[in-house]
Amino acid sequence: MNINEETIDTIKELINIGCGSGAGILNQMVKSHITLHVPSIRIIADRNILDTYLKEYQKYQCVNVNIAGDLHGAISMLLTESTLVVLVKRLTGEDALDDAIDGLKIEVIQEIGNIILNSISGTISNLFRLKINVS
Repeated sequence: MNINEETIDTIKELINIGCGSGAGILNQMVKSHITLHVPSIRIIADRNILDTYLKEYQKYQCVNVNIAGDLHGAISMLLTESTLVVLVKRLTGEDALDDAIDGLKIEVIQEIGNIILNSISGTISNLFRLKINVS
């Protein structure tokens, strides 16, 4: 799959817009200002090779949203485990939480991921008037 830099920049901007919407929702939930940035994006034609691109992370957690309808594919959000622990501590206000990845942290990141990824897919769907289903 050959995608030029201009297309990558456009996709990244769409994702940034969606992240802004997701941050707004999170702002309301935690009553605190949250800013989200998209550090990098990768477009992968074959989901089975995802692990090839993740060798730079020794430990990471992934939230994945599958898309069907006018668009087919998936959007994934990857966080290193150390970033996940910091994020959960800040969102819950529980500085005393240990650094182990447990059920609470997994549930929190799944909810955050769903909010952000659904905001991204909703932004794309709305801008291009596409009908999509996410799961």
